[in-house]
Amino acid sequence: MIKKLFHKLNYSNTVFKLFLFLIIFAFGTAITYGNWLVGLIGGVIVIFSLEVDEAYKRGWREGYKEALNKLANEREK
Repeated sequence: MIKKLFHKLNYSNTVFKLFLFLIIFAFGTAITYGNWLVGLIGGVIVIFSLEVDEAYKRGWREGYKEALNKLANEREK
């Protein structure tokens, strides 16, 4: 939902990740009564998982396109 809002406002993916990091950092720090290291680690984990997920989706799409191209080339022969 937040990501859709950012895309409607034409913000970049980096700004979205920064905003998400700050929210997770503040939340993690608040629930541990001021232990900022927990918030920092939580924010890094969330951003890293988003990066891994995006890389996986990008790789899957590229692999899918490559498989379709191979299939099309085989049919042409």
